[in-house]
Amino acid sequence: MPKKPGYEQLEHRIAELEAQIKASDSAMKQFDSYMSSLHDTALGVLTELDLSQLLKNLLQNASKLIGMDDGYIFLPSPKKDELVIKYGIGRFENQIGYRLKPGEGLSGKVWISGEPMIVGEYESWEGRAPATAWDGMGADLGIPLKSGDKFIGVIGICSYEKGKKIGENEVLILTRFAELASIALNNADLHSKLRQELNQKIQTEKLLESQNQWMNTLLENLKVGVFMVEAPTGKPILANRQAKDLLGRGIMNGADKSTLSQVYQAFKSGTDEIYPEEQMPIVQGLKGKTHSVDDMTVIQPDGRQVDLEVFGSPVKNKDGKVVASIVSFSDITERKKTEKELRASHETLLTVLNSIDATVYVADMKTYEILFMNKFMIDLFGKNLSGEKCWDVFRGESKTCPNCTNDRLLDKNGIPTGVCVWSDKNPITGKWYINYDRAVEWTDGRM
Repeated sequence: MPKKPGYEQLEHRIAELEAQIKASDSAMKQFDSYMSSLHDTALGVLTELDLSQLLKNLLQNASKLIGMDDGYIFLPSPKKDELVIKYGIGRFENQIGYRLKPGEGLSGKVWISGEPMIVGEYESWEGRAPATAWDGMGADLGIPLKSGDKFIGVIGICSYEKGKKIGENEVLILTRFAELASIALNNADLHSKLRQELNQKIQTEKLLESQNQWMNTLLENLKVGVFMVEAPTGKPILANRQAKDLLGRGIMNGADKSTLSQVYQAFKSGTDEIYPEEQMPIVQGLKGKTHSVDDMTVIQPDGRQVDLEVFGSPVKNKDGKVVASIVSFSDITERKKTEKELRASHETLLTVLNSIDATVYVADMKTYEILFMNKFMIDLFGKNLSGEKCWDVFRGESKTCPNCTNDRLLDKNGIPTGVCVWSDKNPITGKWYINYDRAVEWTDGRM
């Protein structure tokens, strides 16, 4: 049956439409595959913690869409003077660690320019890298990885299949994957920094905990009380075990710099006068001053009285601001008792010496300073000459007396040898005396 006029043209048009539909359908399928791959890769960027596996998957997805089996990711070396293959698929799985200088090979040139680059036949390209790993390579596409304007690496897809071409579509696909790779690398860098900061924080906390334990152990085993108040309120914040034992109290709520004496029942030793807060070393420390006292008595809840010697100083931060005040104190009750007994004994001795109708004096054996004259001797010379040189006021000499017996009163070990008896006429009084000299330890420790 003969065809009607124009029928052949219609058939040709139908064939063209069918071809366009097939091409469109193929493009839609490729687009769907592209979007699905991008979606999966983007999801991996958000959820995958293993950066190495993530970037390998990204390379595989990109190479599958582009239709090439080999790919790589170059990252800068620690010194930023070379590019190093960190991740690879296909032939580049065995090239991990391969290095390029700036401007060397395709990736080195992408590093310099910061722009995508395509080479049709890499093996014969004059700018190729010299290593044999690149022998036989055909088309090669490199896309820069960036964080903002900062270069962070190169992602590349290549083919060892002769005649394989790379066009705008392939560049667009790999560019999108490069953006995801950049995000993944940024996330990994951020994660690494956060992990490093976290580890550092954990180590710091462990160190502080160890130091606190050591400090607490030290404080609890000190034989002196340690007590601290915060600035500027003066509220107690620390009291070690010895402090609690000596004060009969620990950290008392409601205590501050204006009530410390009342709360802890601190008095002036030997009186019923509450200790003035302004004179307390702990309060002086709040003012930035170092201060000490030995005239404080604390009355514990059970009525026991404890005499304290207290040393206080401010605690300052790195800027010099007072943030606390700390005191250390010890029990000097027995020392006070001994001192009282010594004073009583000394007063008794002086009473006895002042009752003797003979001249009695005490002089420092090193300086010849007169430390004591009894009443009889004061009356004889008309005044108390304590503090003067014995050879001057008793003998009228300009230097040590020629008949001074000091060298005979101590042995070579500094031990008193006993009484040295001698007689002579005193040039001041004009009288003859029998002298009994002896080395003794005076109340202040001097011989």
